[in-house]
Amino acid sequence: MPLKIAHICHDPFFFLRFVSPIMKKAQDSGHGNILIVEKKTLFNRKIDQVDNNSYYQSVTLSLNPIIFISRILRLYLLLRKIQPDVVHTHTSKGSLIPLIAAFLAQIPHRIYQNHGLPYLGYNGVLKFGLLQLEKLNILFSTQIILVSFSNKKEAEKSRLFKKKQPIIIANGSAVGINLEEYASEYFLAEKNKFFVREQLGIPAESIVFGYVGRAIKRKGFQLLLESWKQANIDTPAHLIIAGCTPKDIHKIWKNPRPNTLALGFIKDMRQFYAACDVILLPSFHEGFPYALLEGAASCCALIGSDIPGIRDAIIDQKTGYLFKSGDHSDFIEKIKILLDREKLTLMGTKARERAVLEFDEKIVLDGYLQLYATFEKGRH
Repeated sequence: MPLKIAHICHDPFFFLRFVSPIMKKAQDSGHGNILIVEKKTLFNRKIDQVDNNSYYQSVTLSLNPIIFISRILRLYLLLRKIQPDVVHTHTSKGSLIPLIAAFLAQIPHRIYQNHGLPYLGYNGVLKFGLLQLEKLNILFSTQIILVSFSNKKEAEKSRLFKKKQPIIIANGSAVGINLEEYASEYFLAEKNKFFVREQLGIPAESIVFGYVGRAIKRKGFQLLLESWKQANIDTPAHLIIAGCTPKDIHKIWKNPRPNTLALGFIKDMRQFYAACDVILLPSFHEGFPYALLEGAASCCALIGSDIPGIRDAIIDQKTGYLFKSGDHSDFIEKIKILLDREKLTLMGTKARERAVLEFDEKIVLDGYLQLYATFEKGRH
């Protein structure tokens, strides 16, 4: 018997990228979907195109007790009205209010999907507070999903799980990678590979390193620029950055070299990845990094911090290199190793092969259906 599944997400952009594929797969399999998401005008039309059965409601965690309680109450009343069989929530700060409301509404299946353990990226009081948030999310859930095996291992070290044990869907990641969109033919075609390079004035022989992410410390942006500056590479090489502006670079590096380019927002990320040879991610905490997964699917070699999440995305010395987190010298050493085009090409090929075998979107989405099927059996 089909389920009625309420997907609750505080971030509309996150929904469009990581939740809508799950909903579509569930709908195609006969399940009923309901979406509850924060109202942000920019995304409303896109969300309605994906799912017309949508409710816009604030579900983000608030430290103001009045706002916190009122959000729980409003969501509780909505859940009582729509009466889903399953509530599926996403992210640490976007799950506590939905999980408490679902608990009070006696929803039998309450999924908390953790997309990363934020407390791993902090210290002191903030780390303690974020750890307690994870414990509360787990307390009010009936099923926990983590997106990587290394995050699961770290969570076990923190003793987050006592009676409830988390699961990993397939081989990890949120929804895998769409291999029709990221077809190898696109990235192997020279016209695509050199299109962006020509637009930016990057020579064909240059080795291009790419970074995708926000200009914030915990994503390793400062470490990235400092290491690139210290590396002082003589051979033709460029660093191109998606998601950040030249102004972001100038805050850290007042006079960046001409081979360091911030491209801002990029509509078609496939063009960016096609221009790259190596994808860099010096982050301090990750769930399962999509910059590396998309880079792998794009036939790029990978370099990332040796931390939970990234360890699942890179097979060290096969699809790329892990470096000691926060260590400029080790990071620079790995960058210089991949100035060897033959080596980076081989690693890029291996990375693509692994993305196809282990992280095909079809494999991951089938894993969600298998989980939902266990709830269906419990109703008979």
